[in-house]
Amino acid sequence: MRVLVRYGAVCQCCGASAKDGLRIHVDHIKPRRDFPELALVEDNLQVLCAVCNHGKGNWDQTDWRADRRLTPDRYEPCWKQKV
Repeated sequence: MRVLVRYGAVCQCCGASAKDGLRIHVDHIKPRRDFPELALVEDNLQVLCAVCNHGKGNWDQTDWRADRRLTPDRYEPCWKQKV
């Protein structure tokens, strides 16, 4: 809950929120499977939407909190992109 309060319930990768009809997850940057000692360490947690979290998977350890270039006026959400 503290991570959601700290960063807001907005995906730190694409900018989506529950208002866009997506679920919001608290993601482990370094996966619990490999780093169980970091499971509840706030510095290892970030807010992602379900789409970005599932796309990221356990193999990707990208810290999306550091990339603040994505602001609502500068991104096209992944669920709205035409393939």
